[in-house]
Amino acid sequence: MAIDRRSEITSNLQVVRDEISKAVINAGRSLDEITLIAVTKTFPASDVEMLRDLGVTHFGENRDADAAPKAAVVAGTWHFQGQIQSNKLKSITSWAHVIHSLDEIRHFEVIEKSAPHPLEIFCQVSLDGSEGRGGVSEQKLYELAQAIEKAGNTDPVRVALALEKARVSMAGQTGFMRAEDHQFQQPLVVGVMQRQGAPGVPFDVEGSGYGFKVIRQITAEKARLPSTCKMVRPS
Repeated sequence: MAIDRRSEITSNLQVVRDEISKAVINAGRSLDEITLIAVTKTFPASDVEMLRDLGVTHFGENRDADAAPKAAVVAGTWHFQGQIQSNKLKSITSWAHVIHSLDEIRHFEVIEKSAPHPLEIFCQVSLDGSEGRGGVSEQKLYELAQAIEKAGNTDPVRVALALEKARVSMAGQTGFMRAEDHQFQQPLVVGVMQRQGAPGVPFDVEGSGYGFKVIRQITAEKARLPSTCKMVRPS
């Protein structure tokens, strides 16, 4: 016997809600702290309408062209969860209420100028350095935050000038932004691989039984290389 679409969605939604309830109890938290976001990409607006009728109010999409028509016909809190494309950002701000993937200051500038309503914004951080998925590196995140704080606003020229004075310290190491070409200068660490437990090798790498012993550390000032950049600096 075929199951109609509404019954299928109702059943699947209840399974998700039950799993959330169990997790909340195990964590000693409250359901009021949890926001269920139904990711509706590739599904039609009719499915979204059914979810709304069942009490779901938050919907997630990662493509502007697919999301805008759905948001126009289904009331709710709409989340943009995909990698930001500059030429789509103005349109995204017209329907999204939450943006989950900000990773460039220039995109924030567009949002400030274009958004017709207040937005919640999350910075996307890349922990593995992958360029394909977007996200600012952990080091660049601190650097950018420092620059915005020092500039006092998000004006691009003021932020750029503040970046030239940025110094970032993490894990006992300190790097700095080189003013003439805006390239971050960071320390270098030279190490040799030895068996874990040897002097200077307290940890192994990925369960291999071998780790790195640091034999030399070079400060950012000494590790910097000459620049031939002809960038026109902001003024």
